[in-house]
Amino acid sequence: MKIIWAILIVVVVLPVVGIAAFVGYDIVQDRQHVVFTEESVLAYTDWKTYPTKQMKPIFTLAANTNAKVRRIRHGKDYMAIKVQGEKGQVGWIFFGQSSFKIKKATEQRLPVDRR
Repeated sequence: MKIIWAILIVVVVLPVVGIAAFVGYDIVQDRQHVVFTEESVLAYTDWKTYPTKQMKPIFTLAANTNAKVRRIRHGKDYMAIKVQGEKGQVGWIFFGQSSFKIKKATEQRLPVDRR
């Protein structure tokens, strides 16, 4: 019986803990960044598709402002960044959509959000 429990721990528990640790580390790394907008940027509710004419923006990040990064998603040909606006609203912006820069929060002398 002890062998079955040991196998169960190795096969089930350790991989789950490993995946949770990786995801947590990824989120912490994403949140150490800020977005600086060089011009106004529209934010959308979904990151899965590049903005189309059917998608309505939920808010606009003003030009020359910083926004906290909540998550970064990227693939072979896209990059989407979940940002938090000045009033606490949250939405996705897309690389190539408008002019903005992504930097570490320490480079901007802003507090790092560890929530």
